[in-house]
Formats: sequence, C-alpha cells, structure tokens
Amino acid sequence: SFLEVDKAEIGLFYSLVQKRYKRSCTIITTALGFSDWNKIFNNKQLSDALIGRLSDNGHIINLKKCKNIRKDPEVD
Repeated sequence: SFLEVDKAEIGLFYSLVQKRYKRSCTIITTALGFSDWNKIFNNKQLSDALIGRLSDNGHIINLKKCKNIRKDPEVD
C-alpha cells in the first residue's frame, strides 16, 4: 500500500521539481514505475508533468532486473 499525499505536499513537491528543472541535478529513487505514479499523486496531469520534468534531459536507470550483490539479503 502507499501513503496518500495531500494536495499541499503535492504542490510543494511539484514546485521543488519545477525550480530545479534544468538548473540542478535531482535524484529520485522509487520502487514504482512511472505508470504507477498516479496512485500516489491521484492526479494524472500532475503525474505526467512531474515525469516530463524529471525525464526531460535526464537519465532513467531501471534496476528491476539487477541482482542483489549482498551476501545476506536479510541484513539491513
């Protein structure tokens, strides 16, 4: 399950991404694919805008098929 994000938090996050757009590096990690972002933000237009800003002139690294290199995956 996912935590619901209220409109104020969504607005702050979008403002942060917008201010950093093409000015600074931004690294975001998530276990969700872009197609699932609408589940968090509950707003398809906003999700699409965020994905557009983050993926434009950027690099997407998908680690879905990477192997776990830790000897004991249960250790935190």
